[in-house]
Amino acid sequence: MRLIRRWFILLSALATLSLAGWLGGSYAFTQQFPWQSSAGAADLILQQAAQNAPTVRVTSGNRASATPAPRPTADAHPVATGSAVTPQPTTMPATTTSALTLQHGTLQEGQIHSTFMGGDMPYAIYLPPGYADPANANRRYPVVYMLHGAPGGYLDWVHAAGADKTADALISVGRIPPMILVMPEGQTNPLHDSEWANGTPPAAQAESYLVQEVVPYIDTHYRTIAVADDRAIGGLSTGGFAGVNMTLHHPDIFSIAWSLSGNYLAPQTILKQNLFTDPASVAYNSPLQYIQQVKDPQRLHFYLAVGKTDTTDNTNVETQQMDQALTAAHVPHLAQYFNGAHSWTFWGLHLVDALEYIAANMPAA
Repeated sequence: MRLIRRWFILLSALATLSLAGWLGGSYAFTQQFPWQSSAGAADLILQQAAQNAPTVRVTSGNRASATPAPRPTADAHPVATGSAVTPQPTTMPATTTSALTLQHGTLQEGQIHSTFMGGDMPYAIYLPPGYADPANANRRYPVVYMLHGAPGGYLDWVHAAGADKTADALISVGRIPPMILVMPEGQTNPLHDSEWANGTPPAAQAESYLVQEVVPYIDTHYRTIAVADDRAIGGLSTGGFAGVNMTLHHPDIFSIAWSLSGNYLAPQTILKQNLFTDPASVAYNSPLQYIQQVKDPQRLHFYLAVGKTDTTDNTNVETQQMDQALTAAHVPHLAQYFNGAHSWTFWGLHLVDALEYIAANMPAA
């Protein structure tokens, strides 16, 4: 009996190590794990502001700071399709002589008790510069929900892409208005990831959690503009799929979806398991198919971006197909095809494009 138990423990350990090795090899080499971090785009944004106004010097607090910028990995002129309000960078007049002060928002963490997820779920939230200023006590802000990939976690956008620093820079130079960024957690078990959808149990009911629990909680505890027109949702990879999927399912909650390297047919889990067991669920969770059933999709806005060398999970092809489907349905959208792959370098850089698109299409912004 002891021998059998020892063999069982040994086999279990080998299976666990094999799984860990497969996940590590699969994702580390494609730079999808958050420790494969990017410096983000903050320095690049500040350098561009200084180039537009050569006499402007960027400062942080009372100290002037140099702003060396990484070279962008994207094309200077990406291929773009669709119809939308195209964001234009704000330029400062060359006659400006005063320093540009880099403003800083506040990053906080909290927990939301969830019936759908079966416990307390963590989240991070970025509150823009000036949020705590008593002069702004009655001011409300548009909200952007930022969803992680699979595997992934709620702090990935901060640790791997410097999303808070990118928002600081964009707000400081006037390319986007102050807005709240919400980064929820979408997984309870890495072996049963939900792709942010309501999958067949034991997959989590992440879509219901986000729509019915996260959004009301954020609107109750923070000064949001609690209407669909000023609420956007999206993310990277799995999070990008979910942003488009949830916006089509809940146009009364979200009016703008953004997707970096997303898929648009019903996905499998990271272990290649099917999340949906019947054709109706597959169709419901396939934006390429479900968009044909959405009433009045023309009042929604979609931003899609993908790397030209992204070969992960048919992402590039499905982005082109979704672009075509949105065009056929006369839905306002912008699809851009940049140099780059399925990586944090790509997501950190092109978060800028997504936030600028969102700001250009939000009434409050």
